[in-house]
Amino acid sequence: MASPLSRRPARRLLAASLATALLGLAACGAGPDTTPATTGASPVEGGTVRVAILGGQTDTLDVTKASSFLVYGVALNIYDSLVLVVDGKPELQLAESITPDAGATRWTIKIRDGVTFHDGSPVTADDVLSSLKYLGTAPNYGSMFADVDFDQATSDGKLTVTLALSKPRADLIESVLSQISVVFPAGTTDFSKPIGSGPFKVESYSAGTGAVLVRNDDYWGGAPKLERLEFIPIADATARMSAITGDQVDYATGVTPTGIETIQEGSGIVVQDPGAAESSAFEFMMNQAKAPFDDPEVREAFRLAIDREALVNVVFRGKGTVGNDVVGQGMVGYDDALKQRERDVEKAKQIFAAKGVTTLDALASEMTPGITDAAKLMAQQLKEAGVEVTIHEADPTTLFNDLSVVRANDLFSFYAINRAFAAHATMFLTDGAPGNYFGSQDEELTTLITQAQAQTDEAKRSELLNKAQELVWSNGTDAVWGFQPVLAAHTENLTGVRMTMSVPLFAQAAYQQ
Repeated sequence: MASPLSRRPARRLLAASLATALLGLAACGAGPDTTPATTGASPVEGGTVRVAILGGQTDTLDVTKASSFLVYGVALNIYDSLVLVVDGKPELQLAESITPDAGATRWTIKIRDGVTFHDGSPVTADDVLSSLKYLGTAPNYGSMFADVDFDQATSDGKLTVTLALSKPRADLIESVLSQISVVFPAGTTDFSKPIGSGPFKVESYSAGTGAVLVRNDDYWGGAPKLERLEFIPIADATARMSAITGDQVDYATGVTPTGIETIQEGSGIVVQDPGAAESSAFEFMMNQAKAPFDDPEVREAFRLAIDREALVNVVFRGKGTVGNDVVGQGMVGYDDALKQRERDVEKAKQIFAAKGVTTLDALASEMTPGITDAAKLMAQQLKEAGVEVTIHEADPTTLFNDLSVVRANDLFSFYAINRAFAAHATMFLTDGAPGNYFGSQDEELTTLITQAQAQTDEAKRSELLNKAQELVWSNGTDAVWGFQPVLAAHTENLTGVRMTMSVPLFAQAAYQQ
């Protein structure tokens, strides 16, 4: 039976305060973040944190239309979620408990009592159900919630929501609700100044200048120490690093390994490193929808041609781990029995020659630092196998407005937040998944994932997921070449910033003195 989640007394604090510590890499004497920052230091009441984060000119604060981290950075600091991912596992936030029936086709969600929105109105089950329906019927998340029958879902108007599913989903918590379950007032359609129940509330927002959030003194988990957050959109990673080293911001997300290496001892800037749970999986997606990658032998040749160790050493400056073509490394449920794929240039060269593959087009868009560099290095490596790769670059802030730009290419240099394999497969690999950008079809894989979703016996479910991972490893469309912690840097007297799926949370953050 899928294990239900119920809140334990030791976890009465807001899930934001439980979320994983911000990832990064220690370099040039900048070690892991600790609290307090110095011996004998104590948190200070008040203060503003200026946050440099990837944002775009078309961003709106409707999370169902998000195209950058700015939107999620705002959303997860102003809204409560039913569930957040913590240390690679789902943890309850607004929900008191989430439990299935014996067949995992009806799930009961009980929410905390006494929680209020920023306007003072109570958070009720009606708000939860309305929010889930809004998320679940939006294009970005529709396929994720596809098995939820919202017409049959019910709310008691107080604290209990019952979700009816069209088929068993033993993985509803980890694959759906923990991925996105923010809650806002029922009937909300205007997100120009959104209302949540989270630790901060929106004071102002514009796509060009970013967002200003102020402390919610009435937050049910305790008012934050910080008084104000300023999210500043900066599209270029090098510029974000310059902003933190130039004292223009106090916190910078998505900075480059090269930039981290420039941090000097005594600079007043530190990098955080909580482990693998908040890493990113870097990969090259192969367009299986057309030649030459509709041929599994050509896909195998590509996976053999790339030099994963060189990619990790050059792109990550060695601060990462080699990938093995399956997302979820270091997470619960990852199949460690998979044989590590090694480079074999000669075999790749033979296959490419036999199949007549001499040229490929690849798209790179710097959604996070390293994507473009990885594509360029990959192109050099493919030359050794007799294939010339042409790199096309696209603006990351507008890329997903028109997926035809992606589909026009043979390869897509991409990254994904490192999730448990089951959740990643649902979002990126199965037929019709929102992140299946090339529209790849794999009936066997989709069947295995569907069977695993319905399997309430944990041992049998694990067996099905292992088979699915083996299939992805041997015949999949993605060459997952490495895993890198999400790099972020901040001023040394700022501590307590947490992270969930690469998004910083500031509910427990404070300056130290």
